[in-house]
Amino acid sequence: MPADQRRLLRLAVGPLLGLTFSACAPRLMNRLAPAPDAPASDPIAARFSRAQRFLDDGRPDGAVQELRAAERELRADDPRRLEAYERLGMVYVAAHEWEPAHGAFLQALSAARDLGLQGPLLADSYAGIGFCLAAQTKYFRAAQYLRRGLEMGPDAEVRRRAAGELSACLSRVGEDQELDDFGPEFTVTKITINAKWTEDFIIMRRIPFRVGDSINGRDLALARAALYRMNLFKAVEVSTAPLEGGAAVTVSVKDGWYVLPFPLISAGAGSSRFGAIIEARNVFSQAESMDLQILRGKSGSRTALGGDWEGWSGRFERTRQAYSENIYADGGYSAIGGLGTPLDANNFSQFGEIVDSYGKTTDDTILSVERAFSRRWSVEGGFDRGTVGYNSPGPFVPPDAGKQGNIFAAVKYGGLREGTLGLGGILGFGDAGLEERLKPMRRPQWGNTGEFRVIEAGRGSRSSFGYGEFLVHLQTSYSWGFYETISLTAAGGHGASLPDSKLLATGRTTALQGTYSREFRGPTAAGASLGYGRRLAANRWGAFQGGVFAEDARAWFHNTSKDKQGLGVSLYFRFWRFPLPLGVSYTYCLDDRNGLVSGAIGGRF
Repeated sequence: MPADQRRLLRLAVGPLLGLTFSACAPRLMNRLAPAPDAPASDPIAARFSRAQRFLDDGRPDGAVQELRAAERELRADDPRRLEAYERLGMVYVAAHEWEPAHGAFLQALSAARDLGLQGPLLADSYAGIGFCLAAQTKYFRAAQYLRRGLEMGPDAEVRRRAAGELSACLSRVGEDQELDDFGPEFTVTKITINAKWTEDFIIMRRIPFRVGDSINGRDLALARAALYRMNLFKAVEVSTAPLEGGAAVTVSVKDGWYVLPFPLISAGAGSSRFGAIIEARNVFSQAESMDLQILRGKSGSRTALGGDWEGWSGRFERTRQAYSENIYADGGYSAIGGLGTPLDANNFSQFGEIVDSYGKTTDDTILSVERAFSRRWSVEGGFDRGTVGYNSPGPFVPPDAGKQGNIFAAVKYGGLREGTLGLGGILGFGDAGLEERLKPMRRPQWGNTGEFRVIEAGRGSRSSFGYGEFLVHLQTSYSWGFYETISLTAAGGHGASLPDSKLLATGRTTALQGTYSREFRGPTAAGASLGYGRRLAANRWGAFQGGVFAEDARAWFHNTSKDKQGLGVSLYFRFWRFPLPLGVSYTYCLDDRNGLVSGAIGGRF
């Protein structure tokens, strides 16, 4: 991570890092601390002692400065260089700064080789590299370093943590599409990047090894696969040549930049919409992406502008809608399908007595920023400024017209990996892995995603209403064979003082994936969906898939609750290059006893 990004990160999460260091640093570092009263005649021991005191006080930057100063003052033949680098690596590990930690441990290994050193500090350094790789989801290579560190006899605390990390890595090998080990081990002595357009540091961050690492042919294949997964390069070549007791690695890519518009059409039960998406990629040679979406439907329009670069992403979205909404005697509401009309518009009479009907308008502007800290973990924050209005007032029209702005923050785990959608896939970049996608899975895989979101509204967000809520979304899946998958999704939330338009509804918020004519709402709602899917056929164009699901959601309001239950089946063809599916879905609602069919060229069913 560059120095400027580290400074921003420390400003943003300073209090959290203080807690992290108070919990983690003592366990990892106390075993190495010299006596607090290290003699002044030994400046290196004094610096080690001051570094430990900085850690005890929750000041990691001070510890880093002392250890870096000790590094500069140590002679090239002083065996304490190994200790200085190992200490520095552990400081960075406690701070979750994996790149500088990896670099410090590699310096420790180099010092040990140069000085002929063995022992627990060397073992700790091997284990430390394993910690860094595991945090970056490079499980196969992490397991190799952790195993080697354990065999060499690390410190007791490092042994305990390394054993736990090793067990976790072995259970997750394969999640990052890693290959089996092959070829002889060699040390990387130099890395050369040949790219005409993309910056070298962008490519270096995708390569799963650094100068000083011991690797083999499997790691070269992983580097090639990681670069293809960016969907940015038409050709990737990773080669080696003997150099200075090891091998120099050369990475050559055929890259470029591009801008492309493509249409979007979605049709189904009330959710028809059309528009266009204009996407640009790598225009500034940073592997960045930008997109502009303009969509229109029967009830309104949406305009969105987004972009991402090196783990940072931002999005601006404006949505306007105007539609009619019904309230039923049993507490049900009309369900809105995307930008379409209410899904009960054509057959509302079959759902019982309607106690009120009115026109509703909404205008929402959302601005958000998200930061990814690994391939799986990210945080998001932003604000939502919205207004709600009603016409044709009746006795049950919600009394919440006006401003309903809020601020929000979220922690996310999992999600889409880099390069799975977008321009690169459409243009055929990254097609090197196509043959592998046509075969059965190499090994079963677990997939897990999750999100926790907090929303707060009041004077600070210029809202006419003060309210707060939290939302949780969790999904776990197991895939095997010819891409058969069983998945379980659970979601829900709770709010306080929510205006009617912010009540939680039985739908996407409660994990329902089907299409329903009506929904129930309340300040508390939860649901779950169990699904099974299977790839029915695959060719060089794409994959034909089918699935079934069963689901249930409930909303609580004024000491009563209402259930929304359904069963469904879907069939769709997903093109490898075009990022949106073509298919059809059918949902049967058990409580309303009706079924809805949705067909789409793109979008969700």
